[in-house]
Amino acid sequence: MEIKNKNSLLANYFSFVGLHRVTIFLGPMDPLSADLSPDEYQALAEFRYQIRRFLRLSEEAAERAGIEARQYQFMLALKGLIQQKRVTIRDLAERMQLRHHSVVGLIDRLVERRLIERRRGENDRRQVYIHLTTRGDELLRKLALYHRGELQASGPALAAALQALMESGGAGAERTRAKASPAPAKGAASSTPGRARADFGDMAKMARAMTPEQAFELYKTNAK
Repeated sequence: MEIKNKNSLLANYFSFVGLHRVTIFLGPMDPLSADLSPDEYQALAEFRYQIRRFLRLSEEAAERAGIEARQYQFMLALKGLIQQKRVTIRDLAERMQLRHHSVVGLIDRLVERRLIERRRGENDRRQVYIHLTTRGDELLRKLALYHRGELQASGPALAAALQALMESGGAGAERTRAKASPAPAKGAASSTPGRARADFGDMAKMARAMTPEQAFELYKTNAK
């Protein structure tokens, strides 16, 4: 199977699972009418396996570097907000999808290891901003290079699994919509064909506006 744009394909799925935990294809469905085919279950299982494999390798790489996987994810989230210049605990709590006190605990441990630092606001000393230290930035760079290489290596398998999921999912959504829609009265105009695929395509357009890195971070924070 040839995948022409695997980065766009990966971004589509990751954004779907990250956007407020929406139902992946058509939003709320009647659980009694919704169903999946064996091929759809297989596609979901294969893609979840590929994701979990990547996350396991990520956890092992962080451990070899002497930090926890969540600490790496935190530093990556912080670096990803670099253009913001003033990154607050609230910003990081949102990016990590954690409660405020959990983020404070992460910050405390990373400050102790001199990987990040707190800085008071110049105009408002009550404001606290979080910054990577030189040591933290170097460690993050090494881990990020490893992760990029591993994602590039596993990309074909991820993309192939996602391609199968999207193809089977589009067909499954059409079947569900067909079951849920009443048959048109005799002589009446038929309902618009392929509506499920159109809805899915609209969501894909939204997803393509994201970079693969942003989409993958959304997946990680919602896959716990």
